[in-house]
Amino acid sequence: DIELAGDSLILNVTNDNVSLVTASLEGFTLTLSYLADQNGIANIVVTATDDSLASVTDTFTVTVNPVNDSPIFSNPLPDLEVDEDSDDTIIDLSEVISDVDIMTNGDTLRLVVTNDDTTLLTTVINGDTLILSFIENHSGAADIYITVTDDSLATVSDTFLVVVNPINDAPIITSIPDTSTYEDSLYNYQ
Repeated sequence: DIELAGDSLILNVTNDNVSLVTASLEGFTLTLSYLADQNGIANIVVTATDDSLASVTDTFTVTVNPVNDSPIFSNPLPDLEVDEDSDDTIIDLSEVISDVDIMTNGDTLRLVVTNDDTTLLTTVINGDTLILSFIENHSGAADIYITVTDDSLATVSDTFLVVVNPINDAPIITSIPDTSTYEDSLYNYQ
């Protein structure tokens, strides 16, 4: 009994989920600090021990409820410039899109891509991969729009420009039929 016997108390706090909350004591003040983007349950145990080593323990549970965090473009996609008739360009979207709820709450993301000039290129998302396929003998510019939606319907979008530069195509002769003519005559083929 501190008041009657002049005992001092030694206070101790433990926590079984330090990835969720940190617990600290300063004097008789218990402080709980919650880590960002985490949710779950932690059991906090506070023990008080007096000079005669008598102790009392109290355990309480802290529940941190999840809230949805929207997906983000951690690195916006840069504009892209290629020459006409280029090979497909493959972009790993997992390097530019993130959502902390994937790791903490098992959130899934839905990715949708649109393209404002399908005569220039086609766009396909396969898993976390964006594939840009260029239409042969076409040049110009197109805006590519990517929209990401999580399980709670929070969305984020990004747009980038694709420029396809024209290249000179060598002329081709499709066919000249075999023919015969008289010497010193003019031959025309149309």
